[in-house]
Amino acid sequence: MNYSSIILRYEKELFESVTPFWEKNCIDKINGGFFSFLARDGAVFETDKYMWVQWRIVYMFACLYLSEYSKQQWLKFALKGYEFLRKNGRDKFGNYYFA
Repeated sequence: MNYSSIILRYEKELFESVTPFWEKNCIDKINGGFFSFLARDGAVFETDKYMWVQWRIVYMFACLYLSEYSKQQWLKFALKGYEFLRKNGRDKFGNYYFA
């Protein structure tokens, strides 16, 4: 089986739909971190920030940056998310909050 068409389809969806949606809508420009409860139109319907989801978004942007499709903005998003988590995600003993 030739997987070329499937690979192209997934690449197109990831880089023309999925990733631009998250870049445009998930960044919390006021408080830092990421919004993860988004409607189809990108509207935020819940502002709680669960640590495991925040780390997954950091990981996603870091992986995208390290991929062959690398964009500098993905590293910027990953680092900003990491900084948010280091600053706001833990208690005074270094234990991460659930949310």
